Amino acid sequence: KVKGKRLYEYARKGREVDIPKREVYITSLEIEDMSLGLGHDSWVRFSCECTKGTFIRSICHDAGEKLGVHVCMSELTRTASGIFTEETAITLDQLREKLGYTRETEPRRGGAGRSSIEGEPEDITGILDLRAPDEALRIFGSVVMEPKEVVPYFGTPEYPECDILYNVTTMCTIWHTLATHDVRLLKFQIDQMKDLPGNCVFQNYIRCHDDIGWGLDYNFLGQFGIQEAPHKKYLNDWFTGKFWGSPARGELYNDSEVLRDARLCGTSASLCGIETALEWNDKDALNRAISADTMLHAFMFTLSGIPVIYSGDEIGMLNDYSYHDDYAKRDDSRYIHRGNFDWDLAEKRHEEGTVTNNLFSQILRLIKIRKENPVFHTGAYMYSFDTGSDNLLGVIREYKGQKLLGLFNFSDKWVQTTIENADWRDLTFVGAAYKQNNRAQTTYRLEPFGFRWFLKSDDEKHPVKDENAPESEEEMLPA
Repeated sequence: KVKGKRLYEYARKGREVDIPKREVYITSLEIEDMSLGLGHDSWVRFSCECTKGTFIRSICHDAGEKLGVHVCMSELTRTASGIFTEETAITLDQLREKLGYTRETEPRRGGAGRSSIEGEPEDITGILDLRAPDEALRIFGSVVMEPKEVVPYFGTPEYPECDILYNVTTMCTIWHTLATHDVRLLKFQIDQMKDLPGNCVFQNYIRCHDDIGWGLDYNFLGQFGIQEAPHKKYLNDWFTGKFWGSPARGELYNDSEVLRDARLCGTSASLCGIETALEWNDKDALNRAISADTMLHAFMFTLSGIPVIYSGDEIGMLNDYSYHDDYAKRDDSRYIHRGNFDWDLAEKRHEEGTVTNNLFSQILRLIKIRKENPVFHTGAYMYSFDTGSDNLLGVIREYKGQKLLGLFNFSDKWVQTTIENADWRDLTFVGAAYKQNNRAQTTYRLEPFGFRWFLKSDDEKHPVKDENAPESEEEMLPA
């Protein structure tokens, strides 16, 4: 693709485009059969074993240029992809049979709530419903767009398209917020999602196996003078450590001078600055980086839906640069965060004072708090509130008599805000939150990249669960 469009779309319109070159590896290319006749009677059948990114059409085209004739690809069969082979594949009819469906009993997807799929004919029958009769299977989807635009991709309860969507847009916006220290876009998107139908369930995450593409809401950002192209460059420069003052370490994916639409790769620990702080032996920078990493996960746990931690992030795994030495991987920078799980590092989760122990214990505690308090239920009503600072995000969750107030400092500075004076219990009290009381409000100052979960309950059936609550309010304050 070039600028999101397939090359044949340009060709059919008679437009020429510059196609960026890429290095690929052909490990084998064997001619299996051929017929040398006249015109269309001449053909060659060959097999090719190659790395990702190889275009067989281009090989056919280049062969024709060498021979001085016109050549096109007439047939293409993928016989393997990684560990998956043609021999182990099954057909859709075989899949239907395994799930207990026949073509007569198979539920038809689509209808009133059906989303359109680019490039497909109008009479498409819809997406195959892979759920077994006992509904043990769920359909996942992925789409990058404004939260308010994703509803059609879920479909409706009567005509579901998918059950769960990867929350790609929020993930990208979280990293944008960390780099800019500005929560306004994230706040705007939270309020867009608060009224989504009950059948809309998101899978939330900070990092995953894929890259980070900057599919942000540039219409919203435009009111602050932020333009798409220079902002993407700023984000990539920040997270690759090129921007002055950035502690992040990452690499770009599909970096092209032609497209200028590179995406980002890296583990959460390295993108938050842990790698740089360890290299510089800077204790203060390390504490800030650990706080940032923990705060991002705390915010992810606050969102409605299903939280997912990418393997290795819970122990603070850093970028794995060894892929540069593997010819089959070195052209795909996503392998920087796809390294083998570091079991030696995982053992350090038991060693107090280590980065791994710090991260692992805090994330484990957040999981425990989330699990024990019904206010984190995906059916809770969640919305933002104004904290008086563009660096500090404030959110409220309400569910069955419980009310959670969350504060998240996305900056490297202390920030201050006021909240209503109520019977709040601080579920987290990590770091030092200085506070000052009056009759109506409580003023809090949060440390750099700090966060808080405050909870109150008006329902006896769902009391606040906090086994580690301090005996007195003074214990919440620094000595």
